[in-house]
Amino acid sequence: VKSAVVYFTFDWAAAEKDFLDGPVLTPWGIGEGHAVYKFWVDNVLAPYFDPAKKQAIIRTHMMLGVVISVGLLIQFMKLIRMKAMSVHRWTGRALILVAVGASPGFFSLILNFRASKIVQYAEFPIPFMIVYFGLNGWRQVRNK
Repeated sequence: VKSAVVYFTFDWAAAEKDFLDGPVLTPWGIGEGHAVYKFWVDNVLAPYFDPAKKQAIIRTHMMLGVVISVGLLIQFMKLIRMKAMSVHRWTGRALILVAVGASPGFFSLILNFRASKIVQYAEFPIPFMIVYFGLNGWRQVRNK
């Protein structure tokens, strides 16, 4: 609930103060001049308040989703599997690379998802499954 309230009501100064006084930095005595503080402010807080960075994150997410969705549609088309096996195989290879490459970002998203612990734990195995099935698919492609 706090995340939703913060997202719609906090300005930059309030978010920075909340972060400084929060449980991540305070126990370690980390203040504004510390490298850890600078990293977190630049890479965690800034994208939520800088429209350009936020739009870049959303665009990246959307483009990866479109690439994976279209690629999977191509993979499941029987005509392409039968008549254009090379297209099917190269699309599969590209999908494996995109999915495995996007896994760290997806894993980070799941770890930072705080709406429901049940959903967080239910989705926790998905990045590992992506990597496992991606590598297994790559192995099967190499054996044909």
